[in-house]
Amino acid sequence: MSATVTYDKGQTAELFCSVTDLGDRTVTWRKLPNRNPLTIGPTTWVKDKRVHIEHVPNSSQWNLIIENVNASDAGTYECKVSARGTPFVQKVILEVKGIEISGRNFLKQGEDVHLQCNATMVDVNVDNLEWLKDGKPIADIVKQKRVRVFTAVSLSPQLTGSISSSLEIDNARVNDSGVYVCRSTGRSQLAGVKLEIKPDTNNSKRGKFTKLN
Repeated sequence: MSATVTYDKGQTAELFCSVTDLGDRTVTWRKLPNRNPLTIGPTTWVKDKRVHIEHVPNSSQWNLIIENVNASDAGTYECKVSARGTPFVQKVILEVKGIEISGRNFLKQGEDVHLQCNATMVDVNVDNLEWLKDGKPIADIVKQKRVRVFTAVSLSPQLTGSISSSLEIDNARVNDSGVYVCRSTGRSQLAGVKLEIKPDTNNSKRGKFTKLN
């Protein structure tokens, strides 16, 4: 059997697993299809400090806790108790709703800009992704041949899914600098990044990617 839980990006996710008559057996959690366990009994087996087990002694609950969830945490998790014959297995599908931008945002003049926006758990019937620069729709500058936007949609049976949109700018100019925002057309999700294009000099340095949301 399986259950589905949905959380917003940044929330603490709780994946429930109830086991009765455990005896001397052990509850193990893992994320499929990985074979390595996340937890065995009350002990966490991964270095990720966001992950731990919530268990009250003498209770049947062995719940997996994931703090500050993000899109990479989404997937199917398995709670399993090994036993002779048929083992006890319970699956929980974790869905994470959120939007993220990735890519370098500190470049030199003449380099190519590539920003990737990924939104998860959106209603693809009513939502799409749109880019803005300094608060204005980027459609105006997309008319330039060196600026392109590519969007892809991935559907689930519930007509919710993920949308990815890539913003590419060839041969970046200093005046391409600004605050770029990717948002769902329903405006329920958005993320922003400050793009800085430095004049091409020998002393130019590359900085780190900085998110605004």
